[in-house]
Amino acid sequence: MGTIRGQLAHGHAGFPTRKKRCSVFRAALPAACAVMCVAGFASPIVRASEKTLPCRPSQLSATEDTKESDRIDGGLGHHALAISLHNRSMSSCALQGVAEITLLDADGRSLSVPVCANCNNYLFGKQTAQEIRLAPKESAYVFIEYDINDNLRKWPCRQSASLGIHLPGQRGSLRVATGGEMRSCGTVNVTPFLRKPSPSQDR
Repeated sequence: MGTIRGQLAHGHAGFPTRKKRCSVFRAALPAACAVMCVAGFASPIVRASEKTLPCRPSQLSATEDTKESDRIDGGLGHHALAISLHNRSMSSCALQGVAEITLLDADGRSLSVPVCANCNNYLFGKQTAQEIRLAPKESAYVFIEYDINDNLRKWPCRQSASLGIHLPGQRGSLRVATGGEMRSCGTVNVTPFLRKPSPSQDR
């Protein structure tokens, strides 16, 4: 009995003393913190990596899709210009909202033109705006409706050599040549970004 008391007093007989228990706890604390830190930050990092950033002008190329332009039956002097925005980069990006359109003359100067964003017009109804995620090599579309009639004479007619397309919230622009053949009178209408080259014609 006296021997057991002596072992207990000196931390023997398989029972760790308070001092040893504290040492074990301190040694395990850094590893436990590391596990908690990884668990706490892993999920937000994954979620952040899944968010698609807005497209930058440098990621896209813009050209007229003449096949789609010709497919739309205008009539009475109304025409449509179908613009294809192609993701030429190696990363996905997103388009949302309505691009700002500028008509330019042969010298690259802006023309004074009233532009209506996503408005009902002769060819198209108001479209449903949505975010479009573009993977590499995928395309989105913008349609521009214009009128070559000058009967109302509210605005002078213009001859545009090219278009400037400004993405929402981005600096710089994309330019699309019209070959100097885009004569427009009055208001020019522009659709939101569309997944397919088929804007609703319901008004």
